[in-house]
Amino acid sequence: MRRDQSPDAARYNPTPQRHAPATVSADSTVVPASEARKRSSAPQPGRRHDRTDDWAPLDLARPPFDQLADRADLLSGRDFPSLDALNQAMAATPGCEGLRCVEQNQFLFRDGLHFEQRIHDLGAIATRPRTWHDLFSVLMWLRYPRLKRALNRLQIADLPLQGRGNRTRRQQSLAHVDEAGLLVASEDPALFDRLDAHDWRGLFLERRADWHRRIVVHVFGHALFELSRDPIPTMAGKVLWFQVPDGFCTQPFATRAAALDRAAADAVATGALGWDPAGMVSLPLSGVPGWREGAGQSEPDTNSECFRERPARRSYCPPVCMPAIQP
Repeated sequence: MRRDQSPDAARYNPTPQRHAPATVSADSTVVPASEARKRSSAPQPGRRHDRTDDWAPLDLARPPFDQLADRADLLSGRDFPSLDALNQAMAATPGCEGLRCVEQNQFLFRDGLHFEQRIHDLGAIATRPRTWHDLFSVLMWLRYPRLKRALNRLQIADLPLQGRGNRTRRQQSLAHVDEAGLLVASEDPALFDRLDAHDWRGLFLERRADWHRRIVVHVFGHALFELSRDPIPTMAGKVLWFQVPDGFCTQPFATRAAALDRAAADAVATGALGWDPAGMVSLPLSGVPGWREGAGQSEPDTNSECFRERPARRSYCPPVCMPAIQP
């Protein structure tokens, strides 16, 4: 697959590069926290061990939090779920064997391990007990453990190639998936053709009736969940896309999620998807019918940064074909 240079691709360098603490921008790129604060007043994900957030129950009937409705036991209380509660959920979830949440504090860092290395070697996920960012990450471990493990293995593989505070190009791309990834499944190849072409009118307006019937979006990036608590109009995610058989999109959510978890883990492990940020198309979530009031009912704002035209000479990785779900 070509990796032609483009305005977006020019932001990245194949060699390791210095980076500050980061968050996800409106076009789903990972940017320094200082720059993100200039762009948006949304919560700023960070790795300070003493960070705490205010608790407020989520509306589990509103996208994307409706995708967490089966975790109401963890999300409907009067406060953040405890690490013990999260670990009980881990122990009961297939694919999370050997994993546990451990409190991230100044004492944990004394082991000298990289965040990803600690998960890989010890099964210990450093977690700040009262932060939305880390809570949503744990919830994605519970929902998509195979994909999370695949990302972790590749991050570990690239650790010897990075310097202190640096990321390789592949690590940067994997961070995009982890923070802002979307698993998109379509039964109709023409819908992906429109997404590939950045034909936002055709995708969101002309094909409005096909959303949630022939094309579905599963949010994977935990920063997207965090930002959705106070969403910005230009929020977008990086797409891992899958061509699926007829009837897939009307299967129960949990059935689809399990199948996408397997397919996405395989695609990322083999490099079919997710290894290059320029090879992933961005999907403006504000255009998805049902995501917000009025979405899919009017012309997309082509002046908005998230509804940009397709960059010249851009070439995306092709969608991965998925087999039928086995009963």
